[in-house]
Amino acid sequence: MGFKAGYNFTDYQRDAQNVSSTSSYHAGVYVSFRFNYRFGFQPEILYSQHRASDLVTTGSRATFGYVLLPITAKVFLTRYLNIQIIPQVGQLLDATMRFPGVPSVNGKVFFKTTDISVGGGIGIESETGFNASVRYFYGFSDTFKPIVIVGDSPKNILQVSIAYTFL
Repeated sequence: MGFKAGYNFTDYQRDAQNVSSTSSYHAGVYVSFRFNYRFGFQPEILYSQHRASDLVTTGSRATFGYVLLPITAKVFLTRYLNIQIIPQVGQLLDATMRFPGVPSVNGKVFFKTTDISVGGGIGIESETGFNASVRYFYGFSDTFKPIVIVGDSPKNILQVSIAYTFL
């Protein structure tokens, strides 16, 4: 069992439109199981914030809060180094929209609440309990509800994390 925190870089894909991606953070807890020398399994519960600029209109900004449930399968290449395969489901908790000259608004009604993605990564685990990982997630779910945006709008996320395993 342990806790982790890190950096997100979110890239929103909008059909032939420029969306400025920005950085944010994630934090949460996990339970890690190691079956043998080569294989491990790690379910996690994370709070993850995602941000974007120019997502709806030029000058608009959006901040999203998700609860993410990644299930990480680990294959250890060495005693400390592993590669990771990660299906992940996310639940949108809140979405704040900001437009130039307008107070911020709750924009959750414009976005889909469930996010499905798959990821891959690499991790390092030390005997002292400190860990680090870099992961890339490819989103399969559209971000917007069809009434708002026509076309695909999934997001991809690069995560860099540090963690500490205490049990």
